[in-house]
Amino acid sequence: VITWQNGMSPDIETVANEYLPLPSSDTIFVMGETGKEVIKMEVETKTKRNIEQPVSSCRNFFLISLTSCISLLLFALALYPHHLLGDYALRACAVTITVAVIVLGRVAERQSWIMSNRVIVYLGDISYVVYLVHWPVMILWKSYWDLPELPLKDIASCVAITFIMSILIHHTLETMFITASSTASFLFVGVIYMFITVAVLFHLPYTINSFVEHKVPTDASVANALVWNDVQVHTPYHHARPFEECEDDPEGMEMRDGFSTQSVYECIWKPNHPSGSVSILVVGNSIAHRATKILHPILENNENLKEMRLFAHSACRPFENCPEFFSAMIKLVERMKPDITFLIYDDSPRLREPIKDMAKDQSLASLIDFLKPISSNSKYLVLDEFYPLAGTIAGVAKSMYKRLLQNRTLDDLKKRYKTFTHSHSSYFRRLDQLPSHFPNLIRHNTSGPLCSEQPGWCWWYNRKNLHAYYTDNLHFTADGLELERESYTKILEDLIQRVLNNKTN
Repeated sequence: VITWQNGMSPDIETVANEYLPLPSSDTIFVMGETGKEVIKMEVETKTKRNIEQPVSSCRNFFLISLTSCISLLLFALALYPHHLLGDYALRACAVTITVAVIVLGRVAERQSWIMSNRVIVYLGDISYVVYLVHWPVMILWKSYWDLPELPLKDIASCVAITFIMSILIHHTLETMFITASSTASFLFVGVIYMFITVAVLFHLPYTINSFVEHKVPTDASVANALVWNDVQVHTPYHHARPFEECEDDPEGMEMRDGFSTQSVYECIWKPNHPSGSVSILVVGNSIAHRATKILHPILENNENLKEMRLFAHSACRPFENCPEFFSAMIKLVERMKPDITFLIYDDSPRLREPIKDMAKDQSLASLIDFLKPISSNSKYLVLDEFYPLAGTIAGVAKSMYKRLLQNRTLDDLKKRYKTFTHSHSSYFRRLDQLPSHFPNLIRHNTSGPLCSEQPGWCWWYNRKNLHAYYTDNLHFTADGLELERESYTKILEDLIQRVLNNKTN
């Protein structure tokens, strides 16, 4: 404790030097002139200054360098055009590195110049708005220009639009919400939600879109194709029976044994053929539902047909989902014992998995176990092979409509057949093993007719009349189904004749 002497205050540096050999403290207490007040003062000692300053400088330099390196690594991971790591590993690394940058930079003196310069700080300020804006911009851009993938010039356009919108929103709406009261914010959000509700109820987006896109092509064939493709987009095929004569199937509905499904996927057609004796069962998912629409005209004049029954459920795939449905389906097959059973469904990721050892392949074993009761209770089992799926942003029919309206090219609406066979090579290898297990199995090559117009290519639309082959990217339109007419006809005629011969013998 130091007191004032003769009304003069001692020099602080002198005091510090004089009392330095005493307790090694950085704090001294000075008593004021009145003798009643004590002033606490922090004093940096020469010893502490001389020892700690170099250590502190070295430590800060090391931490700044480390933060800079980590920041550069974070930028490299985020901006590098190719994936250096898998998705999960990349996310984990990005999160870990970001946390490290935040922890290391919590002290201003240790912040990397990369993360503390004005440009990066400003990007941080608008980052949340960029996050909210970028996705709608990309989706709308892809939708308008019908782009499944964004080329570099379109990426640049989307980035520019995103940042312009983000800056405007940051300096207007975001600033307003930060400073506004809770009541004002709730009122503003309420008005926005009311507008969205009204727009949805009165189909405002569709009305605006139709008004913007409304043009009358001068070419009559293009005008007809526009109308046809627009009808394919908006016709709810999967909410109706595949054809009018397919009526309610009480027995089929009873067979589902409490499993709830859509009634339009369970129906039976019994043509008025007194001598008909052949029964056909079509099972699967929405692909089977669509297939019966082409099977019907092929069979309607065949006097040997007794009945054709549809038992399907949308989005169900064998041994992947919908176990209750497939259990009910097996019961129906065992009870009906059809002459011909068609198994029709779309792609199966499990059957496309790489094969390590065919003898121990679990996917093949599961497929065989699934097919056994169907094959043993049917005289013939027809398995529709998978066909190439389209890859447009909004569905082929919608893409055709947009592009014809905007007079844009259709040349990219196709897929290499080799690409399809390569991605499904394991699937076809597994199918090659089935004949040894099921002598009554017939494989229906559905991709052949679709990919025969031009060698090596599978077109997604009819290049003569500009009609899409797909309503979306999966289900066939009437023109798509027409491609399969010849192969279905050959299979049906051959199998019906075999069934009749077996009954005669």
